[in-house]
Amino acid sequence: MSDKKSEQKETSNELYNVLPTVLDDQTYINELEGIVCFLAQTYEKLKDTYFDAHMKTCSIDNPNRRDLTDAEQSEWQRFSLIQGGKVQNIISHFAKTNKPRPTDIDKALERFKAL
Repeated sequence: MSDKKSEQKETSNELYNVLPTVLDDQTYINELEGIVCFLAQTYEKLKDTYFDAHMKTCSIDNPNRRDLTDAEQSEWQRFSLIQGGKVQNIISHFAKTNKPRPTDIDKALERFKAL
């Protein structure tokens, strides 16, 4: 049993020593932050385009209300809305955060898969 633990520890140490050659910790964190913010911005844009706009179109509060076309209905139903105000606020916060876009996403993915 102790041989297995020793072997796992050696493998873990080897992996740890390999990771910085792919991307150092700070660059990796920056890449992940950039990816999260980019995805949040994309989600917010799609939410505005495919969900909120269609909801306003068919809302009872809209005096110029109309029924959605079949294509609009399909778009509206396919859009996966993040449920819950707290989670939506977090996504909105990420979307508004001005982090640089990922520049070396391939290396970030390589490191992510190595963990």
